[in-house]
Amino acid sequence: MTMTATKPKLTLVSTTFLTSRFDRGIIAEIGGVEEAISSSEDIDLLTAKQWRGPKGPDGPLLINGRPNIFYVPAPVVLIDDNHFKSTDLGGGEITEELEDPAYLFFKDGRWYVLRAIIVFWYEDIWHKIPIPVELHGLWNAGGKVFYHE
Repeated sequence: MTMTATKPKLTLVSTTFLTSRFDRGIIAEIGGVEEAISSSEDIDLLTAKQWRGPKGPDGPLLINGRPNIFYVPAPVVLIDDNHFKSTDLGGGEITEELEDPAYLFFKDGRWYVLRAIIVFWYEDIWHKIPIPVELHGLWNAGGKVFYHE
């Protein structure tokens, strides 16, 4: 899929899902892959505002053990329609496969795959864990997803 240049969406909003959901259902409810995209900068901005977690100022991020989910594009090297190479957290190259190529897209001269970044407060620090969208199981009710409007 190729994404075209569109007017930037400047307002970061969030929605709490009241029933357990899979990523595909959350992304569809938001309006599709392009609508669901947020950024690492969004995560950094919100965690900086709530830098002390439950001991600091209130903010939009959940601090109750429920997930804060951001859908962030990660750069990849396309192999074919459903296969690509990416870099793992340790810097190693891995080959991955997608069942649904909707999560693999071309934008601004580069290929990307959509990752779910889970952000949660644990042991006095914010943790940020990238997970392939298709590999995660069911998100429990009460989580929050962030995207631009």
